[in-house]
Amino acid sequence: MVAASASYVALRGRRELRVLDAATGEVRWTRRDVPRDAVVVGTESLLYVVPSDRGNAFAVRATDGIRVERSDAIRRLRYAVASI
Repeated sequence: MVAASASYVALRGRRELRVLDAATGEVRWTRRDVPRDAVVVGTESLLYVVPSDRGNAFAVRATDGIRVERSDAIRRLRYAVASI
């Protein structure tokens, strides 16, 4: 498990991110474009995927896995993850 909220549980595979419904355990969606070395950080509504080189970070909606443009938030998150 990499992230969870009251509504979802996010799981990582080798190059995969899968989100399950927290109440039912049913798969909501799966993405297969997650770099193997990426850090995944979640909020109630978004999951941020940040590769180890901090380039090409992206955010997806927790509800359906659709990629969203959040360039300012992603830029700030890159630096936060880098400082951990």
